[in-house]
Amino acid sequence: MAAIMGNLHVLESVAASPQAVPAAYAEAKNSIALIAAMPDAENRPYHVNELLIESTISAQPALRRKLAGLLEPLDQGKDLRRTLEILFACGLDREKTAKRLYIHRRTLTYRLLRIRTLTGFDPAAAHGIQVLRCALTAARLPASLQDAT
Repeated sequence: MAAIMGNLHVLESVAASPQAVPAAYAEAKNSIALIAAMPDAENRPYHVNELLIESTISAQPALRRKLAGLLEPLDQGKDLRRTLEILFACGLDREKTAKRLYIHRRTLTYRLLRIRTLTGFDPAAAHGIQVLRCALTAARLPASLQDAT
């Protein structure tokens, strides 16, 4: 179990025999790390098949670095990366995002335009959402998970 940003993420892993317990434990531990890295992780149980994208990202170091690198331009602006993280945590709901950031909706719109300008990906378009979500996940994965998956 791991407590992440106020949510408790729990995963069950089953071992067929006592000898399989270490592998089941490692799978559960890695899955918890994947869930914790998701910017939009829900407070619910996950099946390993729901973590295919995150597993793929963590298992390919070059892809992971490339995705995480897409977010580097956001460090030029104040709170742009955090804005993107909160947007995903709020299920892309702009009203909730603005309230959680304690900013006006227009300020949020401006920040999202800056994110689009700096990254080349629109956080309001389906493709942009996919790429930016994967980039955030890649950036949030613990370095120790890279060799474990």
